Amino acid sequence: MKRQLQFFVILCLVVISGSFLQSCTNDKADCVYTYMSYEPVYMSLETLRGTIQTTDARPIKNPGKFYYKYPYIFINEREEGLHVIYNRNPESPQNIAFIEIPGNVDIAMADNIMYADNYMDLVVLDLSDPENVQLVKRVENLFNTYYYIDNENGLIVDWKATEVNESYDCDGNPQGWWRDDWGYALESGLPILSNSSSGGGAAPSVGVGGSMARFTIASNHLYTLTTSDMNVFDIHELTNPIPKDPIHIGWNIETIYPFKDMLLIGSQSGMFVYNIKEPSAPFFVSEYTHVRSCDPVVAAGNTAYVTLRSGTECQGFTNQLEVLDISDVTQPDLLQVYPMYNPHGLGIDNNTLFICDGEDGLKAYNAEDPLKIDQNLLAHYDNIHAFDVIPLGETLLLIGEDGFHQYDYSDPTNIKWLSTIGVEK
Repeated sequence: MKRQLQFFVILCLVVISGSFLQSCTNDKADCVYTYMSYEPVYMSLETLRGTIQTTDARPIKNPGKFYYKYPYIFINEREEGLHVIYNRNPESPQNIAFIEIPGNVDIAMADNIMYADNYMDLVVLDLSDPENVQLVKRVENLFNTYYYIDNENGLIVDWKATEVNESYDCDGNPQGWWRDDWGYALESGLPILSNSSSGGGAAPSVGVGGSMARFTIASNHLYTLTTSDMNVFDIHELTNPIPKDPIHIGWNIETIYPFKDMLLIGSQSGMFVYNIKEPSAPFFVSEYTHVRSCDPVVAAGNTAYVTLRSGTECQGFTNQLEVLDISDVTQPDLLQVYPMYNPHGLGIDNNTLFICDGEDGLKAYNAEDPLKIDQNLLAHYDNIHAFDVIPLGETLLLIGEDGFHQYDYSDPTNIKWLSTIGVEK
């Protein structure tokens, strides 16, 4: 969403800056308009596509999504790369390396091959040695709807704000502001988007992402989301993803979750169900619509769980858990709604439901009876800011603003903290 809104945020900032401060004296020459001018900061495409490498481990500072591929946890440092955590012993995880991938947010893995976003590109990496990653293929401009590219200067990665004071005739308009600076903001600050484009065997061992993931692997295929489409790749030959026809889903698509022979796709307006019995050609099955809100989804058995949360990215005011009957996937049916504080990611394992409730922490419920979930709270860790979880049978992985945490839920009635790698401020 950060990328999707970049254009609109900058445009709004420029407009808001038009509500400039005016100060006048009796001398007309002393009238001044003050406003903010925004200048793009570029990264050349040569730099962007030449900086993937493994470096020494570094502290976690701004964690994003995460991914599990035994025995490693990969924690995203937002739009910078991945912390490599060796996790053979969950009570003593080791931060061993950092993989620099500019613009990275999402990954998926099959065997030792990682698929990652590198700003607008998809990169294929060999992690046979996680401390010495190798780039083996690049698919250019797969995610270019997120970014603005100037063919001469490169990719816009940031904006530099400068305060401008402009004198003018108090009886008239600022000299040149509407013409020069507004024109600059439209013509130079927001360049036109570049439109350049660019085996078989046993099923691979696939990793596990959280409920916030936009990448997933199922049936020897990689599925990735943009804000409106699902990209499909045949990865029978892991190092050579073969693109298939993209699937247009709608607008404000956010998350993807593999479930049986389906993909459950969360959007700001609802949940979409796609059948992948023919993995190269997913087809629409059904849609469940809810109020506008951020929306990850997970499922188990005949039940799907959807969290809705408020926030500026989602433009909604609803904070709740919705439980759906999907015994007939062609007609998802709402069973129950539970109020929450500000729920983000969630996970389900053998009737144990984990919800990351933002600043209200991690909550675990016995969800055996979907109509009485709120009456069966198993644990509540309210001293963390929880973002997403990955349940692994007995060990729960959690990522939040304050770091990476692990819990033992082998006995769901007695969930125990195991370890934490904290964030360095």
